[in-house]
Formats: sequence, structure tokens, C-alpha cells
Amino acid sequence: MFMRKITFVVLLAVALAACGGSKDKARELVESTRDDGFESRMDDLMKVFSSHYWALPDDTIRETVIEKLDMEGIRSLIVDVYADHFNNEELEVMIRANNKSLEETESILSSPEEGRALFDRVVEVQAVIDQVTEDAMKARTTAVIEALDKLNEPYVN
Repeated sequence: MFMRKITFVVLLAVALAACGGSKDKARELVESTRDDGFESRMDDLMKVFSSHYWALPDDTIRETVIEKLDMEGIRSLIVDVYADHFNNEELEVMIRANNKSLEETESILSSPEEGRALFDRVVEVQAVIDQVTEDAMKARTTAVIEALDKLNEPYVN
């Protein structure tokens, strides 16, 4: 019984260490990724908020949106998704392929059979990340609107 317990503790420690490693690599991947998707979403939000809060300067709206959306919190959620779906080796390949041209990325990911399978999984997980990001942004939209309403109060009356 004692040996079984020790074995379980050792296996649990190894599993937790592996998760931590994946999380570190996932964080490295997220930090090295261009924020094109974020900028696109931000542009869409700015169009909506700027038309409604026309009296507020665009940079005030942008700062408020970024603050209230808690982009660091959203990045942390994305790190968790990557860590949950990929191991360290896969994340390392993705980091190497990251921010390359489309042709270079495809050659890195689609050359060997394992790379092609990884590429397919990346596409699937990207859909999960998109949904997690959208859900997080929706959940924080009320805070953005409340903050912008407060800033806009002097211009309403």
C-alpha cells in the first residue's frame, strides 16, 4: 500500500511538471504570436463604440476597451488552451513555425506525416481559441459599456 501511494505521488508530480512545461511553452508561443486577430477585433469594436460615443476621443475609447477587456486575462486563457491540447515538442514546432510566411509555415508543419497531423490539430484548436476569446470578450462587454457610459456622461446633457 505504501509503495502504491509513493508511486501515485511520483506519477502525479511528473504529470504536474509536464503540465507546467507545456504551459511555459504555450506562453512562449502566445507571446511570440502576432496579434492580428486582436487588432481585427479591436477595429470592429472601435467602429461600433466610436459611432456610439462620438464625443469621446478614439484613443480614450481604445484604452478603455483594452483595459476592460483584460487582454492579459484573455491571453492567459489562450495559454491554457494551447497547454491543454499540445505537448512541449508540438509547441516547440509551432513556435518555430510562428510568424513565418505562410509558405514557410506550411513547409514546417506539412512536411512529415506528424507535421500534417499537427497542422490539422492546430486548425481545430484555433477554432476553440476563437470561441474562448469571443466568449471572454462578450463576458466583459458590459464592463466596457459601463466605463464608456461614465466617461461619456459630461457630453450627454
